[in-house]
Amino acid sequence: MARNTVLLLAIVLTFPATAEEKPAVRTISSSGHSVAGEGKAAYGVSGTSLMSRDGRPIACYGVVKEKGQDERYAYFVVFKSPATVEKPAEFLLGGSSELGSAVEVNDSGTVVLGSRKCALKYKLSANGNLTKIKTESLTIDGKDYPLGEARVFLVNLTVEKPTCQALKVEPPKLAPDLGQKQDALKIVEDAVEDLQKRSNEVREFLEPAKK
Repeated sequence: MARNTVLLLAIVLTFPATAEEKPAVRTISSSGHSVAGEGKAAYGVSGTSLMSRDGRPIACYGVVKEKGQDERYAYFVVFKSPATVEKPAEFLLGGSSELGSAVEVNDSGTVVLGSRKCALKYKLSANGNLTKIKTESLTIDGKDYPLGEARVFLVNLTVEKPTCQALKVEPPKLAPDLGQKQDALKIVEDAVEDLQKRSNEVREFLEPAKK
């Protein structure tokens, strides 16, 4: 099967409301995507992507498209980051994705924010057209999370040793398309807002710390 792999780096400037405000710089960094077929019959995986705003990690996610289905989030990690950062976050990528007689994904990404790190590993094993997933898991900082139990996670990067909480809440329905025809930045930002509306845990997690 043909495999197309693309390294994504999107930057959009949001113009300020006043002259004193600086425009926000939003980016998506990705391990790329593996896709086969065309149109509705297409199937593929994008194992690890990170959206940042002004150098602060916002969300990390994976996308899976089974043959005949729309894209869905394999997992969705929401980050709580410091209000300001001295140095923009780095995203260190590794792993691989293979589409053939079987689909095997072993992707990794490490978010580095100053002295704080969060390491993620996403694994998936499926049949050749992704209509039957055999195993699927996410590891965050060495702890395994079976994705059948939870797909939304909260990672706190404001503390010296980052913490992770798994939530049994449905992930957002609309995921970035593997064909890159839609605005992935807006889709991911809308996904975070959707989770805040539907989950008290997410809303409280993202509230600014009281002084």
